[in-house]
Amino acid sequence: MAPVSRVFARPVVLLLVLSVPCHDARPAGAGGHLFVIERNLNANAVAYDVVTTRTGRLDPGSPLRVYWVMRAEQGQMRELDTLERSWAYGYDVRSCGADACTISLRALRTRPIVVEMKGDSPRAITSIDRARAVLRRVFVTVARGGLLPSVESVELFGESCEDASPQYERIAGR
Repeated sequence: MAPVSRVFARPVVLLLVLSVPCHDARPAGAGGHLFVIERNLNANAVAYDVVTTRTGRLDPGSPLRVYWVMRAEQGQMRELDTLERSWAYGYDVRSCGADACTISLRALRTRPIVVEMKGDSPRAITSIDRARAVLRRVFVTVARGGLLPSVESVELFGESCEDASPQYERIAGR
C-alpha cells in the first residue's frame, strides 16, 4: 500500500481540526442530573440535566439539557420539540456565571431556580414551602377534557438545604 501523500494529508487534517467544536463544553448532559417533571397523563417524564464545560463549570451558553424519558414506552430518550421547548418544558436563563445560573422554567416562571455546582455535583435550588431546598421532582396534575388541557396543580418535591429533610409544596392551578 502506498504512503499517503502530504499534499492529500494536510487538507484532510485541516478539515478534521476545523470540524472539532471550539468551545470546551462536554457532551450534553455530561454534568449530571438535576430534576424531572412528571405528569398524571402517563409515565413519561421530562428530565433536566446540567451541561458543564471540560473544567466542570456551567456552560453559560446552554446550562441545561432538557429531554423526554419515554417510560411509557421502552425508556428511550427523545428531544423536546419546538412547541414543548418554547411553551411548557423550556427554560429561560435570567443570569449565568461560572459557578451558578439562575433560570426560570416556562411552566413555573414565578419560581426562580439557581443551578449551581457543589463540588462535582449539580444542584437546582429553589423555594419549596418557603424553605431553601434542592429540587428533585415536579409533578403536574392536568385536568382531562376540553379543548385545551388545564393545570389543576403543581407539586414540588425536594430536600432542605439545611438538614436534607424532605420538602413538599402543592401549588393550585390557575
